[in-house]
Amino acid sequence: MAIMMTTTTNVSAVQNVAMEAAKQKFEDMKKAKKELMIAIEEQQMENQLAQDGGVITITYNIEIRMDDLDHLSRKREEFPNDELTNIELEVAEAKLDAIIGAGDRLITRRAFGMNDEPMMKEWLQRSRERRVYNSYWGEAKDLYVRGERDELSMMFLIIRERFELMEIAYNRAVAENDSQLQWIGLEFDKTLTAYNSSLNIQFDLDEWIQRRQNRMNIEITAEQKAYNKQTVKLLRGNRPQLTRRLKEKYDTLQEAEIKLRKKPDDSELTLEVVLAESDFNNLKAEVAIVEAIEVQDALEVAEYG
Repeated sequence: MAIMMTTTTNVSAVQNVAMEAAKQKFEDMKKAKKELMIAIEEQQMENQLAQDGGVITITYNIEIRMDDLDHLSRKREEFPNDELTNIELEVAEAKLDAIIGAGDRLITRRAFGMNDEPMMKEWLQRSRERRVYNSYWGEAKDLYVRGERDELSMMFLIIRERFELMEIAYNRAVAENDSQLQWIGLEFDKTLTAYNSSLNIQFDLDEWIQRRQNRMNIEITAEQKAYNKQTVKLLRGNRPQLTRRLKEKYDTLQEAEIKLRKKPDDSELTLEVVLAESDFNNLKAEVAIVEAIEVQDALEVAEYG
C-alpha cells in the first residue's frame, strides 16, 4: 500500500510539474504574441506619421478599435455562449491593447512632436478607460436592471477604495523617492483608469435607464413581424442559421446605437435605433417561443416515452 501511495504521489507531482510548465509556456506565447502585435502596430504608426495627416489617421484608427470593442462587448452580453462572438471580442481587445502599447512607446520616444503629443496622450487614456469600462459594464448593468443597488454600490466602492489607497501609496513614494516608484506609478495609473471608468458607468447607467423610459413606443410593421415568424418556422431545425439571423439583427441594432451615441439629438437615428431594437426583440421572442415548445416536447418524451 505504501509503495502504491508513493507511486501515485510521484505521478501526481510529475503531472503538476508538467502542468505548470505547460501553463508557463502558454503565458510566454501570449506575451510573445502581444509583443509582436505591438511591434507591428508601432511600425504602422511610424509609417502613418511620415505621411500628411498621419496623426488624424492614427486617432481615426483608435476610434474604430474602440467602437469595435463596444459593439462586441455588448454582443457578448447578448450571446455569452457563442464561440465566434467570444473569439471576436478577444481579438478586438488584443487589437486595442496593441494600439495603446504602440502609442505609449512612440510617446516615450517623442515621435509625435510637442503639438500632437498631448492629444495622443488623451486618446490613449480614453482607450484605456474604454477597455476597463467594457470589462465592468455588463456586470454593472445586470445589477442595475435587477435592482441590486447595494451590490452595485459595493462594486463601485471597492474600485474607489483601491484608487484612494494607491493614490496615498503613490504620493508617499514620490515624497520619499521610493525605488519602486515606477511600478507604484503604473499601478496608480491602473486604479485611476478603473475609477474614472466606474464614474462613467454610473453616469451612463442613469442615462441609459432615462433614455429607455423616454424612448418612442414604435414597433415594426405587421409584415415584418410575420416575416420574422416565418423565418423562425423555416429555420426551427437549423439552430446555427437561426442564431446567425439573430446576430445579424443585433449587429444592425448595435451599429445604429453607436451612430446615435455620437449624435444623440438626431431624431432619424433615434427612430432607426427604436425600429432596429423592435425588430431584434420580435425575432428573439419568436425564437424563445420555439425553444419553450422544444423544452416541453423533450419533457413529455422523457416522461411518457
